[in-house]
Amino acid sequence: MSKTQISREELQVKALSAVRCEPGCDGVKSVNLTSVKVVNDDSIEWRLEITDAGDADPRLAYRAADRIKETLAARYTLVDF
Repeated sequence: MSKTQISREELQVKALSAVRCEPGCDGVKSVNLTSVKVVNDDSIEWRLEITDAGDADPRLAYRAADRIKETLAARYTLVDF
């Protein structure tokens, strides 16, 4: 299965929406994507971070972000970094 190319802004919107759908995370206010260049591979990976958990439990939000990142990383390739 090939990955769909997506912009940082689009992926960030999808990620925030997905995190907010997780139990106890509907109050998350913002997330951030951080690009990481893989040495000796010339590929770009990204991290999903909760920047404002709002009224959600931060521990739940961080765990949800990890799960969402894995799901989205399997489906999308970040094109602008």
